Amino acid sequence: LLNDKTLELMQVTTPRVPDGNLSALTPTSRNLEQQKRRINCFREIRYTEQSYVRDLTFIVDVVQMKAKTFMPPQLHEDIFGGLEEVLDFGKQFLEKLQSGMDGVSVFEYLGENLNGLGPYCYRYGQRMTVLRAAKADANIRRAIKREEKDSRFRAMQLDDFLIMPIQRLCKYPLLVQELVRFTPRDSVKLPRLQAASNTICFTVDQINQRMRETEQGTQQAPKQYTATVGRQTHMMRRRSVRRNSLDLTVFVPLDHDPDQSRSRESGEAEGGATLEEEASRRLLLA
Repeated sequence: LLNDKTLELMQVTTPRVPDGNLSALTPTSRNLEQQKRRINCFREIRYTEQSYVRDLTFIVDVVQMKAKTFMPPQLHEDIFGGLEEVLDFGKQFLEKLQSGMDGVSVFEYLGENLNGLGPYCYRYGQRMTVLRAAKADANIRRAIKREEKDSRFRAMQLDDFLIMPIQRLCKYPLLVQELVRFTPRDSVKLPRLQAASNTICFTVDQINQRMRETEQGTQQAPKQYTATVGRQTHMMRRRSVRRNSLDLTVFVPLDHDPDQSRSRESGEAEGGATLEEEASRRLLLA
């Protein structure tokens, strides 16, 4: 059982690993070093899950609730829809990590339920398109910027929080594979842990493939189309971007495109930059 008490009791003093090469240690020292690394790996999974759930809780319980006061219902759903389900899953997984439940069973649960994140991930490109269209409305743009001044944003922006479920999804296989790596080869639990790791990797690959297929469908869409936000209608232009190792196709307001119009009267972001320039700056800084 990998609960807090067990982790404390399992603290060991091990020899320094030469250049990180476990094979250079004696069998006993190697087992102790593997045990230490396995404990640290489990702690990292638990700690990062706590941080992830904390950030999602803030977005769901605070930001999206406030957004209802300045966004039309459909727009709000298009941007925040599915986040509550993602948060519920994160809370359930974190609870199991903290419960002292057998570690292998925890990751078997993760593998069996991870596909629940799929619906949110599939809509990510569309979500960003809608958000950028919404920011073409000066009132909505100012309201979002006002919320982003909350210290809990930690100098990040709404976009950075909306992509967190995808980033976390891609992190799970790496963390569990590290746990497998430092599990003794003769452990009776290793086959189950490897099977859980394989299921997690397979599920993440399937979600990524579905996202790519969705993205390809977006790329085949017309280069321009109109979008209505509140009472305003905007002409949108297709644009390819790369964000957090993901190639995405998004749409930005044509009436705020510096290549199409030099007018800044209706399209200025704070600081004097057009909305398109502001979006580009955010993508470069992300």
